[in-house]
Amino acid sequence: RSMAEAQAGSGWVIVVEPFSGEVLAMAGRPTFNPNRYNAYPSSRWRNRAVSDVFEPGSIFKIVTAAAGIQESVVAPGEVLDCGQGRIEISGTVINDHAVFDHLTFAQAVAKSSDIGMIRVAQRLGRDNFAAPTGVELPGESGGLFRPTARWSALSLPSLSFGQEIGVTGLQITMATAAVANGGYLMKPIVVRRVEDAEGRAV
Repeated sequence: RSMAEAQAGSGWVIVVEPFSGEVLAMAGRPTFNPNRYNAYPSSRWRNRAVSDVFEPGSIFKIVTAAAGIQESVVAPGEVLDCGQGRIEISGTVINDHAVFDHLTFAQAVAKSSDIGMIRVAQRLGRDNFAAPTGVELPGESGGLFRPTARWSALSLPSLSFGQEIGVTGLQITMATAAVANGGYLMKPIVVRRVEDAEGRAV
């Protein structure tokens, strides 16, 4: 099962069956009673797992890695130059969280190397990222993703490790589920079937 969680006084938890896309559990805090919604401030009425957007950071590296494999720009055993933990792009130095010299692509993913992911993103180019999940829930956000025409020279490298992009909890959970199920991005399913009064599927 694929699960993503955010906690900090307010947050969400989502559990998904990765092979079917079925949402098995979804909860948020702070909560409210929908039968007495007027008793709560309107800020509590939303489903944070599908409406709130956050900058994912390193968990987004799975998207960069998956895109690299899908577009055949990198192979798991290929060695990437991680620049002793630093890279300069348009006069700006980006430092990795550790000093890595050369890592295979698989090692770069396992060690969460920012520079390794930047190398993959540079090969991918600008046009390989985002979309809403299409879940049957109201208020879903499409996330935050600037058109490529408004990118700076640092946007592609930043995106490769989850900055300059906003995603919902459900979007990142479905991306993780695709890794868990062997590479198939499923549409999340909240309603498995609809039955009539006699229990027959309609």
